[in-house]
Amino acid sequence: MKRLIALVAAFVLSIPSAFASDVLSADAARHFAETLEPVQSFGDALEKEGKFNVLLGGGATVDGAFKPYSAGVAALKAQLPAELGRLEAIVKPHGFTPDQWGAVGDRVMAAYMALRIEREQPGALARVEQVDAAQIEKMPPEMRKQMVDFNAMVDALKKAPEADKAAVLPAMDAIDAHIAKQEAAAAAAEAAAPAKE
Repeated sequence: MKRLIALVAAFVLSIPSAFASDVLSADAARHFAETLEPVQSFGDALEKEGKFNVLLGGGATVDGAFKPYSAGVAALKAQLPAELGRLEAIVKPHGFTPDQWGAVGDRVMAAYMALRIEREQPGALARVEQVDAAQIEKMPPEMRKQMVDFNAMVDALKKAPEADKAAVLPAMDAIDAHIAKQEAAAAAAEAAAPAKE
């Protein structure tokens, strides 16, 4: 019995502090930012292997809430379960299970996006309005999903806790650099693509 209690205590103490409570720590945000590049490469590899890029190209909501990374992990589990180990190998050295990585990523990105909008256009986030549900019902199915995701994102950004924003601030430069690199790669790919007539 003592051995079992010792094992349970060791397990509980080994859980990273970022996940022991509902507080997003600056360390968790930094560790998440460190995973962006290798996870992007993993998603690109899935695409090159002819597998649908569910992790980076899936929907952005889970149960109506803006959770892009959790949605990606759930899609990976459902559609490409054999690939979950590859994601785990990337995120585990940073202190995450895939589910923890998704949950932390959701919070980091909501806080990051809110901070970036506030930085670039002070007061703009407060002025953004959600699309009316009645209007969404009249839209084609694919556009409807985009608008539901948009509404969930606006809600999450407006509700991003100040504590989460403070935790993400030290990781802003790393996230900015990753996004700038992805935008440059997308622009280069678009410029290299043959013109459509």
